Amino acid sequence: MKKFFAFLLSAAIAFLGTSCYSGYIFQLIDSEVALESNGINGTINTIVRHGETSGTGSSIYLANGKLYRKTAESSLSYYETIGAYNCQWENLSLPEELSSYESDDESKANSQVTFLASDSTYLYALGITWYEDTSGYNAPYNTIIFYTDKEEPEASDWSVLDISNITGASDETLKSSGSSGIQYVKSVFDNQYVSVSKGATAADSYDISLRNAYARISNGSSYAVYKLDGGNTPTAVSSGTGADSYTCRAAYYKGTDYFSKYYAFAANDTYIYYAKSYTYDGDSSSDSYMKTDSTLYYATSWTGNDEYTGSVDFSNGSILSIAPASNNLLLGTTSGISHTALSSGVPSEDEASWTATNGSSIISSYVFNVFVLNPSDYEDSTDTSYGTDEYACSTIYGSISSSSDSFDETGLYSYYPGRGTWNRDGTDDNSSGGN
Repeated sequence: MKKFFAFLLSAAIAFLGTSCYSGYIFQLIDSEVALESNGINGTINTIVRHGETSGTGSSIYLANGKLYRKTAESSLSYYETIGAYNCQWENLSLPEELSSYESDDESKANSQVTFLASDSTYLYALGITWYEDTSGYNAPYNTIIFYTDKEEPEASDWSVLDISNITGASDETLKSSGSSGIQYVKSVFDNQYVSVSKGATAADSYDISLRNAYARISNGSSYAVYKLDGGNTPTAVSSGTGADSYTCRAAYYKGTDYFSKYYAFAANDTYIYYAKSYTYDGDSSSDSYMKTDSTLYYATSWTGNDEYTGSVDFSNGSILSIAPASNNLLLGTTSGISHTALSSGVPSEDEASWTATNGSSIISSYVFNVFVLNPSDYEDSTDTSYGTDEYACSTIYGSISSSSDSFDETGLYSYYPGRGTWNRDGTDDNSSGGN
C-alpha cells in the first residue's frame, strides 16, 4: 500500500509538471481552533468550476483520485442558511468506462481521476487505471480523457474522448499505454476564467464562452498543448502564448489565453502573476527534480520567456500556486499559505495582515493548489457581505514511506468569512473521515 501511494504522488507530479511534496500540517495556533474531524485527504491537483448559465450559480469540483462536487454559491447565501460550513462536499461516482478497463488480474485494479478542467459547456476529467510493474510499483495502464455536460454527473454520464488522430495509436494501444512506456496524456487544465461581482451569491451574467479547457498530449515522441472541445478532436495551440511540451497551467488575460510550465501562474484584469517554480528533466527521485522560487513576478505581456513589469521577493517559502482576489493574492507555498496585498494590481513585498491568523499554523506543508471562489471579493476577510470563500490543498513532499507525515494529514483546507478561520473541509461521511 505504501508503494502504491508513493507512486501515485510521484505520478501525479509527473503529469502536472510538479514534483514531490513535504511538511507537517497538524499544528494549531491555539486550543480555541479545533481541527475538524472530517476532511478530504490526498493529493488534490485542481479545483474547477462548471455549470454556469446566465445569472445562475454553478458547482465546483476537485479530484484526489476520487471525484467531489459542491455548490459554488458563497457561504453567505448557502452555508449560513443551513448553519454549517464543513461536510458539504458530495462524493461522485467515477466515469463508468474506467471500471471497464480494469482487468480481472488484480494487478490492474486501481482506477483514479487525477486532473479536472472545464470550458463553457463541458467538464473534463483525466482518468487513470494502474497496473503493478515488475518492481512492485504502480504505473499507468491507461490515461483517458473523459467529458460530460452534466453538472452532477452519474457514472454513465461521462464519455471517452477519442485522441487517436493525435497520438496515432489505436484505442487498444492507448488502454495499455503505461506498459508500452508512453503516457499519452499528462494533464488537463483550463484558463481559470471567471467573473463574479462583489457580494454576489452566484455567478453574474458574463461571457462563459471565454473559459477554455486544454490537455497536454503526446504524439508518441513529443508533447504539445491541445484545446478541448467536447467530443471533437482537440486542436493544437499555436506558439507565441507560452504553450510548450512542459505546460501545466493556463490563465485568461485581457482576451487571450496564456500558458506556462510554472505551477504558480494566474492573472486578473491588471497583471499576469507567476513564480518560476517548475519541474525539469532531471532525477525524479531527487529534490533537485523540482526548482522552486520565492520571487513573485507580475507582467502585462507573456510569451513564456519570463518577461515582467516588476517583482517582489518573499521570505515565507517558495511560491507554488496563486489565486487573485480584489485586495490580495492568496499564495500556496513550500511552507503552507501566504498572502500579499495588491495596490492597483501591484503586489507588496510584505506579507499581508491576516484576519484568520491560524492559517499559517494549520497549513504548513507544500500547497500546490489554492482557489478563491469569488475573485472580485476580499481575500481573508470576515465581512460576510464582501469576503470570499477560499481553499488550499496541502500535500506531502517526498514519498510517504520516508515522510514524517501520513496520508491522512494531507488534503483540503477552507476559509469561510462567517467562520473567520481556516480548517479542514470534506463530506458528511463520518465513516470515511469526510473522504
